[in-house]
Amino acid sequence: MSAQKVSMRSRDLISSMPDEVLGKILSLLPTRLAASTSVLSKRWRNLLSLVDTLDFSDEIGNHEGFSGFVDTTLDLLSNSHSIVKSFSLSCKHENSRVDSWIRTVLESGFLELHLKIVSMQSIESQLFTSNTLVQLTLYGGFCFDGTLTPPRGGVFFPNLKTLNLVSVWFWDDNMFEFLISGCPLLDVLLLHYGASDGLGLSSSIGVSNPSLKRLTVSYHFLSPDVELFRTPSLVYFDYSGYATRQYRVFHLYCKSMPVFQNLVTLSFESDKERGWQVLPLLLNNSPNLETLAIKGLVHKVTDRCGDACVCIAKKRKKKMEEEEICCLSACQVKVLNISGYGGTRRELKQMRHFLGNLKSLVTVKVGVKVKNHEEDDNFNNNYQRITSALTKLPIASSSNCQVYFF
Repeated sequence: MSAQKVSMRSRDLISSMPDEVLGKILSLLPTRLAASTSVLSKRWRNLLSLVDTLDFSDEIGNHEGFSGFVDTTLDLLSNSHSIVKSFSLSCKHENSRVDSWIRTVLESGFLELHLKIVSMQSIESQLFTSNTLVQLTLYGGFCFDGTLTPPRGGVFFPNLKTLNLVSVWFWDDNMFEFLISGCPLLDVLLLHYGASDGLGLSSSIGVSNPSLKRLTVSYHFLSPDVELFRTPSLVYFDYSGYATRQYRVFHLYCKSMPVFQNLVTLSFESDKERGWQVLPLLLNNSPNLETLAIKGLVHKVTDRCGDACVCIAKKRKKKMEEEEICCLSACQVKVLNISGYGGTRRELKQMRHFLGNLKSLVTVKVGVKVKNHEEDDNFNNNYQRITSALTKLPIASSSNCQVYFF
């Protein structure tokens, strides 16, 4: 009896909340679940019209009635004059209503549109424009065919800030450029293509946008033959995958490496099968770099890593002293972040090289990786040995440089 009273009080407390609060709560749920609350009582019957986020998935509930449910919900919200900010749609099954839903969202003044479609869905370019959209995600089976042409004025989305394209197909080199250049206020662009996407992008890709600040490109066993980046405002660039053809030899030809005036943070992951040939060029061509983050110091020994590492320190020591200034010495790097540090002799030499040549260092963060289990008696001993060896290394920067371990 007591448990029933507590349960009843809990329901009453929730139901007594203001409509606006309940609307926010329902907006956090998948829309089908939010709609199901209308059967709880008269109090909940009309609260769906207060949601500001719609999230539909045909994997939830009855697939047969999915299209009708989406249509009914959009009609309800349209007639109630509610302000919906975000529309998310995930369709695992083929659905002929997708075009209509996209058209409704783009014409209704939504701020966000997130679409994940498994089956192939061709986009009607004449409808692919919105004056209010600030975030757009296209994931999966979308295809821009040869009908995509810029609208009047060349602008698709005049207020779009974030564009996320995952496995979206472009059959013509110009179509992708049309889309990117048609977003004059774009801040963030994310491109992701997996191993099974086939020829998702055409043979060349150009990212030309003067406002773009953050660019993430991810290719898994796939990359176009040519890439051109014209992004003068870029401050963050994350590239994962194989370099395209014109950059595969840029560690041999310095003229192919662009200057990254706005780059302040550079992070990469080492691989024992690959060298650091590109690192000296990146450091030399990033005059305002402040943070250098490296996951793992072990890499393939090569004679083309320059003076960024200690691969062939003995052979080039005399040449460096007589002819060259280490590329690290000219860096303005203030923060050095090393993760996965195992404390081997080779890693310790590399840390000595970094600390002895990076003259502007203020903070050094080292993530120590000890192989022993934490409960092993040797764990603390090994940890102390590794950290103690690092703290004894000379630091070229001022005595204010702080070393932290994590």
